Amino acid sequence: MTSIGLYSIGETIGKGSYGKVKLGTHKLTGKQVAIKEISKEHAPMVAREIHLHRQLKHPNIVMLYEVIITESSIHVISEYCPHGELFDALTERGYCYSERDAVRWFVQLVDALKYCHSQDIVHRDLKLENILLDDNDNAKLCDFGFARHAESRQMLQTFCGSLAYSAPEVILRQKYTGPETDIWSLGVILYTLLAGGLPFDDDSEVVTQRKIVKGDYDIPSHFSPEVSDLITRMLKLNPSERVTIDQIAGHPWI
Repeated sequence: MTSIGLYSIGETIGKGSYGKVKLGTHKLTGKQVAIKEISKEHAPMVAREIHLHRQLKHPNIVMLYEVIITESSIHVISEYCPHGELFDALTERGYCYSERDAVRWFVQLVDALKYCHSQDIVHRDLKLENILLDDNDNAKLCDFGFARHAESRQMLQTFCGSLAYSAPEVILRQKYTGPETDIWSLGVILYTLLAGGLPFDDDSEVVTQRKIVKGDYDIPSHFSPEVSDLITRMLKLNPSERVTIDQIAGHPWI
């Protein structure tokens, strides 16, 4: 077992865009942490992620504790969430969650996203794989690799994120404001938790893109009228017609 600073480095628990994530233990307190090791050659790419993540302190966002830099690597020390990804929890379950079960996680995510947007930070890669569960099964937003600081109504144009969760304006390479694209992705997350599958999905990426830009999806019959209304409002093709994060927080389903 190797060490970095005051941390012992243990087994690999995940893989990020630029390196492996290891389980670490603080030598003095015994507290477990996640340690992401990144080669210094990727420093320019991760500098913004670290800068933005450091600014965010919220109970439903993974806490970044410290950054340790050596000759060859950057070590990002952050909160360890032992129950893993929400994606894995859904996959292992093998079927969808009830609205009663899903609403707790959804409210936590809405609260975290509302906080990000209040800090003028847009995530741009919201998906089940980027939501971790702590030892009390609370949802924690992570991975700010595609996040951007975007002041009110500032237009973005980078195509990024994961296709199945991407908003139509991103796929169409149109300029967009970040909050509305986050709202779309949040709608996909809620749908997937309740349906057990993605709203826009196909073996062909081209077909998936076509479905997204046409808004071609079906609301399962077991969805309540309230949650159907909320998802429909989040998955509006026109970004200006989507509900805002404040409207979501005040929606009757919640």
